[in-house]
Amino acid sequence: MAYMDPTLKPEADRRADLVQELEDRIQGLADDLRLGCVAALVPAPNRARVVKEKQVILAGLKQVLGTLQKNTVCTHEVMDDLEDTLWQIDEHEQALDDEVKQLMGGRAAGAAPTGPTSASAGP
Repeated sequence: MAYMDPTLKPEADRRADLVQELEDRIQGLADDLRLGCVAALVPAPNRARVVKEKQVILAGLKQVLGTLQKNTVCTHEVMDDLEDTLWQIDEHEQALDDEVKQLMGGRAAGAAPTGPTSASAGP
């Protein structure tokens, strides 16, 4: 997520951009969960926990979006607080993504490579 100097953009534009970004992220993560994309990447013993963590991340994103939708006029200070919360969610998501990449590597250990490596796979 690109955090910016709040003085460069009017509050309404900054809020609208953040709402759009959150809606896109929520839709993408919800689709991944619904289609089983997350579960398909993770070995069975870890699958339920990883899916649950992704659901926690999704709930956090929805909570921030809900706050923005409820407060149609947000000050830079409020948006700074929300972006701090998003930063924490991003950190959680990055840690989980790193763990999933490790788990994928462990699952494929000893197998001949048949496609893109986890390092070249997208988030």
